[in-house]
Amino acid sequence: MAGCAVPLGPGYRIERQEVEVRYVPEPAPHLRVRSAYRLRNIGDRPLNSISAVLPRDSSGRANLAVWIGKDKVSLEPFGNSPRNFRIPFAASWQKKQ
Repeated sequence: MAGCAVPLGPGYRIERQEVEVRYVPEPAPHLRVRSAYRLRNIGDRPLNSISAVLPRDSSGRANLAVWIGKDKVSLEPFGNSPRNFRIPFAASWQKKQ
């Protein structure tokens, strides 16, 4: 199993990650965080969604949005925590894409 080039089951790899954090002093001081990822499906099957868990946050969050290319995606909550959500794809994410 250690010699397999492709994982058995779903999987993806982060090929590029960019994170931008800005302090916005007015009207109410807050942090604005923007991140962008380039991912590759390295699993052995197409994916219809990926799951994400937001970090714990004592001050709350607002304006959470996910975009795939130029398309805004509606997040689907799952599990028992409001920090858990799925990012669904309009079309299946094929192997090696």
